[in-house]
Amino acid sequence: MINDFIAGRKLTVTDTSNNGLRYIRVEPGFGDVLASGKVAKVKYVGRFLNGSAFDGNYSTTDSLSVTIGATGSLVTGFQKGVEKMKIGEKAYLVFPSSLGYGTTGSSSIPGNTPLWFEVKLVGSN
Repeated sequence: MINDFIAGRKLTVTDTSNNGLRYIRVEPGFGDVLASGKVAKVKYVGRFLNGSAFDGNYSTTDSLSVTIGATGSLVTGFQKGVEKMKIGEKAYLVFPSSLGYGTTGSSSIPGNTPLWFEVKLVGSN
């Protein structure tokens, strides 16, 4: 399903993790990736592979804070994807349900659902 999505959109995968995370750099950033313990400020939209959005903050002035190296507060695919980013970088994170909401899902996200996030790292603390 994920491979068909990537092929159908003619995306070029920048990095594939052993756990199934596909990282697709859309716009380059600058500097180094953030060190463990730093807080990344991100703008994002979460989508199903059919393109329907289920969450995001692009239309707000707020950014989401993501602590580099943290565990438990965000889905693994999102967390690990942000940890690959540099400030100013925009990327697509595409990953299987095992890195998202698993077999049970969460509110509007059914179980066994792969996810696609568009993420821009806009700053850090």
